[in-house]
Amino acid sequence: MKKLICLILFSISLPAFAQTQTSDCTESEYRQLLSDAQTARRKGEYDLAINKYFSAKVCRPENAPALDNQILDIFNVPVPSEMNRRPAANVILPRPTSPKRIA
Repeated sequence: MKKLICLILFSISLPAFAQTQTSDCTESEYRQLLSDAQTARRKGEYDLAINKYFSAKVCRPENAPALDNQILDIFNVPVPSEMNRRPAANVILPRPTSPKRIA
């Protein structure tokens, strides 16, 4: 019974270990992922483009910030620079208005 439990635990953990070991890819594969992402983006296939950018992040984790910017650009989300950010304490919010009573 102990052997069966050990075998099951080992077989469950083996794929996770194998995935962490095979995340490296060649430079040509990385460039192909970027090219595919840009092509998909031009065609309006945004889901595919995002998947390709995420695959490129797995391929080259050191390029993650640049790839994150590409993904955010797909959603047209501006990435605020640290210089243009204001602390929340400086933000002036409008006063809430009291609700009008209906007679």
